[in-house]
Amino acid sequence: SRYIGKKSQERGVTIGFLWHFTKYFNCWEWTSHDVIRKIVKPLTEEKRCRFVELPEMKDHVGPASTFISYAQAGRWGDVMGAILDGGADLSRCVWLDVFAVRQYPSRCPDLDFASTIAHCSSFMVVCSARKEVEEMDIEYAMSDKTHLIPEHVRKMICFMRVWCLVEAQQACKMGIPYIMKCGSYALRDDGNVVFNENMEVLENMRYLVNVQKAEASVASDRERILQSIEADVGIDKLNSTIRGSIIGGWSGASNIASSLISCAACGDQDAVEVVLQDEGNIVIVAGKG
Repeated sequence: SRYIGKKSQERGVTIGFLWHFTKYFNCWEWTSHDVIRKIVKPLTEEKRCRFVELPEMKDHVGPASTFISYAQAGRWGDVMGAILDGGADLSRCVWLDVFAVRQYPSRCPDLDFASTIAHCSSFMVVCSARKEVEEMDIEYAMSDKTHLIPEHVRKMICFMRVWCLVEAQQACKMGIPYIMKCGSYALRDDGNVVFNENMEVLENMRYLVNVQKAEASVASDRERILQSIEADVGIDKLNSTIRGSIIGGWSGASNIASSLISCAACGDQDAVEVVLQDEGNIVIVAGKG
């Protein structure tokens, strides 16, 4: 399992590649399902290989420092905006299932994400901001009425998907920096992308976190995963870790430094140096670890 996890972690892609890929295919508004169906599978169909194993990818692949967790029904542009936020080092590699996982049935499917995370040094959760969550009455959110959020929106919220919780469980157990990015991307006139964190969505989401209400397409998956979490870190610990990451994002959402701090937590050396110049940020960086 450790060998498999290490091999998987080595299938990271550079942030620079992600930036150019997304601009080239103009897939900002797509879901990752769309990216797989329209780009990844057609380009890998002949060899039935992972995208990172295409000959053209050899200069863009390397060991991932950050595991990216997100709901596949969310917007691809939001995931890209979150990864690039704060002037991320374009040469740094991140792990994204779209490129690292074989998208075809096999006797040994690439599903051991926990062992992949075990070899990464940070964990980022990306959640698309949705008006249905933003406009939810705070009293409903506080009384945990997740059923009032339409099903198609719940599918876009990572911690409401049980498979995303498996990933969160591993990051929680390891104690690595756990970064929550919730918001939406916007393209500037100069062609660059910005990520706008949404404080209202974060505010409601911290009350809506309830691991036991997470959903899965296959009921047996849900039961098995919840039992595993209960036996491992525990439901309450995972709920509090996810809430803590949301509160961290929420308290920093209006602070320009929060984007830099995220990059520092992911290991960008330039960001670390800038953050440490402000003594008030040292505690925050330490807290992320």
